[in-house]
Amino acid sequence: MANQKSIKQLRLLSLDIGSKRIGMALWNPLSQLASPLDILHRKTLKEDLATIQKILQDHKIEAIIVGVPTTLGGKETQSTQNSYFWIETLQKTFPLPIYSFDESLSTRDAMGILREHGVNARSKKAREKKDAIAAALFLEEFIRAQE
Repeated sequence: MANQKSIKQLRLLSLDIGSKRIGMALWNPLSQLASPLDILHRKTLKEDLATIQKILQDHKIEAIIVGVPTTLGGKETQSTQNSYFWIETLQKTFPLPIYSFDESLSTRDAMGILREHGVNARSKKAREKKDAIAAALFLEEFIRAQE
């Protein structure tokens, strides 16, 4: 086991799964940075999994991190249950390690970043980017939590 890579040495994909969009981000072990990808507009489960499969292949992904939202009080919501469904589905579909990580405040933080850059929170651009930025934010938090 001496040559086993640490989590921050792996090429990672994080998924911020919503009902209409999936925000995605990549962890680059060489640069030690998380970068937002384009968002995936949800279609059918089969089509979404096929798109994720292509991303896994194209980027040589070694593990997936799925954001699991809870309320500030730690309670589960419908979105939490949806994340659990996705974790189970990804585990059955792809032969990769699948991790979960609390992403409760990542969307709020992503919106703050967009506002700092002059993006109107109600704009299409904000809707298009917030989920991928959120995925990058909780991916970096996941990495820091492993250290």
